Amino acid sequence: DGARSRSPTGLDGVDDAVPRSEEEERIITRELPGGRVQVEYFVDFVKEGQARLGFDIASTEKSLVIRSVVGGLAAAWNQSHPPSLQVRAGDHLVEVNGVRGAGMKLLEQCKQAQTLKCRFVRAKVLQGDVPPPRRPDIYMIVCALDYKKTAKPLTSTVDGNNMVELARACKAAHVEKLYDEDATLANVRRMIQLVGRSCKHGDYFIFYYAGHGAELPDEDGDEEDHKDEAFCLVDQDGGTSPSCWLRDDDFAQLVTSSVHAGTKVVVLADCCHSGTVADLGKKEWSGLQAVSISGCRDKQTSGDTGRGGIFTSSMLMAIEKLQKSDEKNYSVQKLFQTALETDDKVFASKQDLTLQVVPGLAAESLPWPLVPLAEYAAPAVPVPSPGTAAKAAMSRDLGGEKGDGEGEEEKKGAAGEEEKEKDKDSPEGGEEEEKVVDEEVEPEEEEEEETAAMPASQQQQQQRHQQTLRQRGLGPSGLASSPPSSPPRRSRAQALRCSLSP
Repeated sequence: DGARSRSPTGLDGVDDAVPRSEEEERIITRELPGGRVQVEYFVDFVKEGQARLGFDIASTEKSLVIRSVVGGLAAAWNQSHPPSLQVRAGDHLVEVNGVRGAGMKLLEQCKQAQTLKCRFVRAKVLQGDVPPPRRPDIYMIVCALDYKKTAKPLTSTVDGNNMVELARACKAAHVEKLYDEDATLANVRRMIQLVGRSCKHGDYFIFYYAGHGAELPDEDGDEEDHKDEAFCLVDQDGGTSPSCWLRDDDFAQLVTSSVHAGTKVVVLADCCHSGTVADLGKKEWSGLQAVSISGCRDKQTSGDTGRGGIFTSSMLMAIEKLQKSDEKNYSVQKLFQTALETDDKVFASKQDLTLQVVPGLAAESLPWPLVPLAEYAAPAVPVPSPGTAAKAAMSRDLGGEKGDGEGEEEKKGAAGEEEKEKDKDSPEGGEEEEKVVDEEVEPEEEEEEETAAMPASQQQQQQRHQQTLRQRGLGPSGLASSPPSSPPRRSRAQALRCSLSP
């Protein structure tokens, strides 16, 4: 029929002489048995460079279900089209470039083709056919080293075992352990690739590391302090040296090349010099949802209590506390803030737990994955007695005998305490860490007035708490504060720590 043409989607159109809007061209309404109506719409995507589709999806036997739009081409499409043509959560992607059938076939087409002609079915008309959102699976690697054959042993495998038990309580789909001599560079690389590629869209890939951390000279010029951070892995005999270590640049490339788009990445690092050990500012992370929580800033050391690390213990106690508060679903930001409060209250350590996110991602928008499904109790650990500073702790750094968090002015703990802690620096020694001292931030006038009415002991405690929050870039509520018109002075370490915050 010479009077009929085909639309860009390959479906029959109407007479060429009748003008049609884009909505009319791209939307089809079908009547189904039982008086039901099905709406289909068509979207064209063109991938250029490293552009991502920006879907968080779940695969079914006949389609890909859109669970959320997280950015990329999909978000750009939605911004430039009316609501009737926008991709929404719950919609089904049923055809890509003429390919129909199982979700995995559609997913493969989405990965391979540069131009994608997609047919979607609106969820609102599918009624009972729409599957409920799938609970994300957790794929986890637990890497813990005690360095028994070195001069600086730790108790990191205690942390590792505690994290494995937590993963089981959360019904994790897959957990792999790499302890001591098994935690070689080759084994860690292979395990990240193996576990990362097992994750499906919407799943969580969690890399947990407990052990020594170190700094190495920056090789590619991406570090403001000219130092790369590194995980101190071992050789097959249990010894450690820079040739065995996993540099932050290599770690970022390894993880991002192993996980599928749509996988959520969580990096947990209980080691020294770990503030930016995931290097989330690198371009490799673009388009991924990724966060890291670490035991300290880049220029600090992390403490080992003798029965695990301060950071890991604070995190597990925070999970228990949130469960007792009847918190069943909470964000990464909520977990981080609760862990900060636990560290302040229980350990009074000088290390600053650090949260980083990829640019554009808000930590409060990402659900925390490790929520136990049954009653949970954090393992008991040594804690300081009332009125004293944190107990002496081994350092998870391979340098000299410095105290937990040394290199920063004392921001937590009882005033006047001079108890020193043994450094957790790297077992084989290294360059003496550069000392970074935070500049003092004077209290706000309102806070001074409120504090003045308190008893002397309470005033002292309140002032220490307020100062700690300011140094971490947090407001009185403990959430990341908006930059003031005249930003407060910050040390270089603070600037690095805040540079990737949303």
